[in-house]
Amino acid sequence: MIKRFLICLLFLLISFSVEAANRFATCVSTCTWDASDTTMWGAASGGTGASVPGSGDAVILDNLTCVGGVTCTITVNTTVNVQSITMGTCTASTTGCILNFAANDNNVTLITFSNSGTGTRTLNMGDGTWTITTPSGTPWDQNTITNLTFASNASTLVIAPSATRSAQAIVSLGASLTYNAITINDPVLASTVERAPLLFTSATNTITTFSIINAYSIKFAGSTTTITNGFSYSGGVTTALLITSGDNNSQATLSVGGTVTFSWAAFQNIIKAGAGSISATNSFDLGGNANITITNPAGGGRIIGG
Repeated sequence: MIKRFLICLLFLLISFSVEAANRFATCVSTCTWDASDTTMWGAASGGTGASVPGSGDAVILDNLTCVGGVTCTITVNTTVNVQSITMGTCTASTTGCILNFAANDNNVTLITFSNSGTGTRTLNMGDGTWTITTPSGTPWDQNTITNLTFASNASTLVIAPSATRSAQAIVSLGASLTYNAITINDPVLASTVERAPLLFTSATNTITTFSIINAYSIKFAGSTTTITNGFSYSGGVTTALLITSGDNNSQATLSVGGTVTFSWAAFQNIIKAGAGSISATNSFDLGGNANITITNPAGGGRIIGG
């Protein structure tokens, strides 16, 4: 009986000691990322025959993904739940390395996503929901978009940290790209003493629909960020949302096309542009704002820079 118990314990220890693995995609011309086919996955760059990536694995598309260096298309046909996807160096000599979620509109759950690089590559996000769960670092990275073809389709990008952030997280949107929908859902803080910011780096990007479920500090850096549709956010007296520029010495521009309303928010160095409006009740003007209607909690509203 004791021997049997020890054997079972050994198997448990082995199973819990398994570490996350890299999974390199290898594709001759067309291939399908599904729940069972191992022919396109390698434990090393250019390899095959490894297991399909799981929740603890890192998916890598690199310079050997497209066999022979010519166009390859990876069509996703499974719900993806992996540690990360990295594809900035995936390249091919013709129309490039194509990662296509649009054929089946699968949902994706990741800790981080990185598509910053110079490989000739295409990302079609499809119409599914992409949930990014890391609480710090760079949850979404498209900082360098050289040779990138990008289609957000009707997808929703959800920034939903799995734990309360104690450090700044950077969402790098890239330059001159259009995102269909972005949702921010930070965990509720146990204390308002520390408010780690979520920084959006943007270079004239457009977000069609922007939603805030929970957030405590959002910074906008770079050129104008355009938000096409209106939205609203309602906080509380102890959870007022801080919206600022990513640079304390300069202003950030939010160009809005619809009606944007806030309750319990604080603004600093934000310029409103576009045909829409931004108004905030029970809110605070920390200076450097323009064209925003702010009503203090004690009453009384005014146009800042109007």
